Amino acid sequence: MKAIEDGKAFLEEYRKQNRNNVHYLKSPDPLVEMKLVPSSISKMAPIGVVTTVVDTSVEECATNELVGLNSRERRRTQNARGITDSTIININGHSL
Repeated sequence: MKAIEDGKAFLEEYRKQNRNNVHYLKSPDPLVEMKLVPSSISKMAPIGVVTTVVDTSVEECATNELVGLNSRERRRTQNARGITDSTIININGHSL
């Protein structure tokens, strides 16, 4: 919950300071909002902010992502998504 509160605080502070500098991007999913905001660390690279509502727990979201990291489908389609190299190291049956 702290991460969500920190994210909301960051977004509200950003909106106050840079209301006109947000660049909205077209999302392939209509339920996902994507935008670029200027970075306070680097003026060259903006920060991508993606927002959606998920009806599940954080643990279930993380589990779903971890299961898919080493899948055959992900390996087969990674070049089309711009991933040129990836290495997954299995430490044991409970972690990567």
